[in-house]
Amino acid sequence: MKRFEKLAAQHQLLAEAAFAVVRRDGPGSLSRRGLAAELGASEAMARRVLAEHVRLPALAAQECEARRRRIGRRRSGVDLLLPVTEGAEVDVEVVWLRLVLLHATVGASTDAPHLAERYQLSVHDRGVSLPAPPDRGREDREADREVLAPYLADHAAERAGLVSRLTGGRPELADAVHALADGLVLAVCTGRLSPDAARTVLTDHLDRLTSTPTCGG
Repeated sequence: MKRFEKLAAQHQLLAEAAFAVVRRDGPGSLSRRGLAAELGASEAMARRVLAEHVRLPALAAQECEARRRRIGRRRSGVDLLLPVTEGAEVDVEVVWLRLVLLHATVGASTDAPHLAERYQLSVHDRGVSLPAPPDRGREDREADREVLAPYLADHAAERAGLVSRLTGGRPELADAVHALADGLVLAVCTGRLSPDAARTVLTDHLDRLTSTPTCGG
C-alpha cells in the first residue's frame, strides 16, 4: 500500500473512532490518545496522521456526513429527514445531536450544562446521556464551533431544499415542517418514538399541510 493510501486509510479509521467516542461519551471526551486507544493503536500514530490544527469534532462530523451519504442512496422523500431504522441510522442522529448541542448552538459560557442536564434523563435509557461539556478554554470552544459551522450549514441547506420540495415550494410551511422533523428526530434518539411512528407523524402532518390551500387559492 502506498504511503498516501495508508494515511488515508488511517484517517478514515480515526474518523470512525471519533464517531464511536462521541456516540458513547460525547465530544468532550475526544483526544488523540483516546482515538488511538479506541483503535488499539499508538498515540504516535494518531498524532502522525492528524496534524495539530485538526479539530477532532470535525472528524465525527465527517463520519456523520459519510454515513448519511450511504444511507441517502437508499432513501427518498421524508425518509431523508428522519432515521428510518433503529441502530446505525439513529446513531448518526445521536452523534449529530451531541455535536450540535455541545459545540455549535450553545454559547461558550451560557447554557450548555443546563441544556445537557435537561436532556439527561430522557436519553439515559438509550445509553446516550448528554454530559455537560468539560471545562475547556474559550479559544478551544470557539475553534470547535468554527470548524463545525460549515458542516452544520451544509446539512441545513440540504434539509431546506428537501423540505421545500416536500411542501411544494410553499415557504410559509417550511418552518413548521423543520420544527416537527427536528422534534421527531430528538424523540427517536431519546427512545420516545420508534422510527416508524415518527415517519407516520411526519407524513400525516405533511399530507394535512399540503392539502390546505394557500390564502390566494
